[in-house]
Amino acid sequence: MKNCMDRIKISVIVPVYNAQETIKNCLNSLINQTFKDFEIICIDDGSTDDSLKILNEYSKNDSRIVVLSQKNLKVSSARNKGLSVAKADYIQFLDSDDTLDKNAFEQVYNKAILTNADITLFGHRRIVDGIVEYDNLDKIERYLKDNKKISSIIPFTHYVWDKLFKKSFLLKNNILFSNEILVSEDGYFMLNCLANKPKITVVNEILHSYIDNESSSTSLLNWTGHSVDTFYHILKSSLFKNADIFLKRLIINKYLNSLKYWFRCQKQQGQYFKDNYKKLCELFLYLEKNIDKKLFEPANLLDYVKKEVEKTYQNNCDCMVVNLWFAVNYGAILTCYGVKCLLEKLGYKTKVVNFIDPAKRNWFKDSFAVNFSKKYLNLTTFCETYEQLHKLNDYCNTFVAGSDQIWSCKISKSHSFGLSPFYYFLNFPKANAKRISYAASFGHVGFEGVEQSHLNNMKFFLKHFDNISVREETACKMLKDNFNVNSEQLIDGAFHIPKEKLEEFTKEYDDEFKKDYILAFCLPYYEKLDKYENDLNEISKKINIPIKKLYFDKKIPVQKWLSYIKNAKFVISDSFHAIVFSIIFNVPFVQISNAQNTQSRFEGLFKTLEIKNFSTDDLSKIDLNEIIQSFDWNLINLKLESEILRAQEWLANAMKKEKNAKITKNDIIYFRDYARNIIFEQYLPEFKTAIICNKRDFSFYLNLSKLMISYLYLCLKYTFSKGATKKITNTEKIKIEIKIKTLFEMLEVYKKRLGKNDIK
Repeated sequence: MKNCMDRIKISVIVPVYNAQETIKNCLNSLINQTFKDFEIICIDDGSTDDSLKILNEYSKNDSRIVVLSQKNLKVSSARNKGLSVAKADYIQFLDSDDTLDKNAFEQVYNKAILTNADITLFGHRRIVDGIVEYDNLDKIERYLKDNKKISSIIPFTHYVWDKLFKKSFLLKNNILFSNEILVSEDGYFMLNCLANKPKITVVNEILHSYIDNESSSTSLLNWTGHSVDTFYHILKSSLFKNADIFLKRLIINKYLNSLKYWFRCQKQQGQYFKDNYKKLCELFLYLEKNIDKKLFEPANLLDYVKKEVEKTYQNNCDCMVVNLWFAVNYGAILTCYGVKCLLEKLGYKTKVVNFIDPAKRNWFKDSFAVNFSKKYLNLTTFCETYEQLHKLNDYCNTFVAGSDQIWSCKISKSHSFGLSPFYYFLNFPKANAKRISYAASFGHVGFEGVEQSHLNNMKFFLKHFDNISVREETACKMLKDNFNVNSEQLIDGAFHIPKEKLEEFTKEYDDEFKKDYILAFCLPYYEKLDKYENDLNEISKKINIPIKKLYFDKKIPVQKWLSYIKNAKFVISDSFHAIVFSIIFNVPFVQISNAQNTQSRFEGLFKTLEIKNFSTDDLSKIDLNEIIQSFDWNLINLKLESEILRAQEWLANAMKKEKNAKITKNDIIYFRDYARNIIFEQYLPEFKTAIICNKRDFSFYLNLSKLMISYLYLCLKYTFSKGATKKITNTEKIKIEIKIKTLFEMLEVYKKRLGKNDIK
């Protein structure tokens, strides 16, 4: 039965386009309002689903519902059509997937009448998968508490559906939606309202809900590109030309920040992404040339947004790799490159996380790793603190840890100052990010000397991995026995470097190695070459080929090191990756037994590829001819190819696989707090309580003073010291600098969480 209306007080305008899944909830929330004197004007914008049918059914049962139809002319046209037929004194805009709380109209209308406001603002909440993820009440309350202009709120809640408008104000000032704007049309509408000095009031309650729906038509738009067009439209309009300085600053601030946001958050790929980046760069140039610098507030706003856009462009990718690439170790940097090559072969744009432990920076800076990483690893922007690493979640949702000894407790502890050793267990991606390990290694067998708290933390982060593969069979057993984690044994990442790339790498140096030689190369940690001097000379005499002893030198390029191995007639080494590349280049070898608890990596590799194990620590007993004849390279290569394909298939499936667990906002907060807490315990314990409770007592300032004095002392010491002392001092100086940065980053994080406006 149809309802009767005494007098229409509110006209609700609802544009509808292919909304059959949501429009019923929207209409039901309106029909059931405690306030009854309103009309609902639904404009079907050329829907191709059952939306119009649903609207007509509702209209038959409620006389307040008016249904209009038009061809698909977009939301602005639909809203303007609704405005042209609206009968009430007040206008409420809603989208077809919005709902209002039962008492919304009653509260908002009464406040509008009581204050004679042109615009009555109220709070809204965002719902994702049925869970409230955000509401803006806190922001509204802070503006009111700080006695800021209410008009300042509008650009930061520039939607039209969380406001009630006096129709006479809109008509008097000829305020309509622009059909020329594809995105942020409601923002442009609100700016036109502000330009006409409306009287604004606020209902300080959450009354509106909107569904964040990734499949909606707006989510499929090129928001970055269209937002640039909208910004140009506004900058060249009479609205901007005639606006006062306050409004001009609001416009510039709002659109620059929204462009930064959309460019960072919207899923953009390939040429689409590059085109938007180019478009933004052209916009920045236009702003620099045509907009008065005094309109940018703060003064560095444009530079800040430019840097953020540049950072997004540099970091944007499908996945990121975490590895010990900076460790000035040929194997570490080449396994990282190999994992990157494999991911790119599978079709993923890949970047390597640009973190370098401060204790290693002096060692790294004049090494082969510098040029190779710049040229081949496609690094992210530099990160040195947890919060900077956490920001990488803005550009990527998949992280791959691998390969080499990233899970060695000894190595991870000594290569991750300020991040906790759990950086290599991916403690910085969000809880809902995808985590994969590719052929990670613990290096040693067992966890001797590792404290229980460390193992507990390892277990926490390991359980958040979606797929785990390791390099050694012993590692599979360690994961199962200690953490009840299943894993797959896969071949080392270096095996995935394309052969054509290796040929390219070595081509530059191949001419230096035309004469036959036996290569003897040992890791620098053991200094074994001199120990084997007599044995090596005897081997050389037996087969009449000279020994070329290669001592580790961090200035020898990666490419030349590879060429040493490729062109040798025989390789003698205790280096795992020297053996790996001997296999890749089909060069016979003998492996010098390494430290006993790391020998498993060699044995596992030989077992996988069915290579006879000639490992020894006594070179006097080896028979080179017997060893050379034992290598059936055709069979080894076939086995290697099979293992490479198996690894490719495993990683392809891992990358495609959806996350199993449904992650809530609370899960994300808990995970991040857990990771931060480890950092507190490791090197910020004296500040932990002060940060979490946001308290600044005497002990806080005393500890901060000590830290700052230590930093200043080391700066002076570095300035006046020389040689090795200078390097050590600089390392300590960097460590304290990172500690200070981390302290203030975490103070900022907890300040925001507790809703404080400043740190005192």
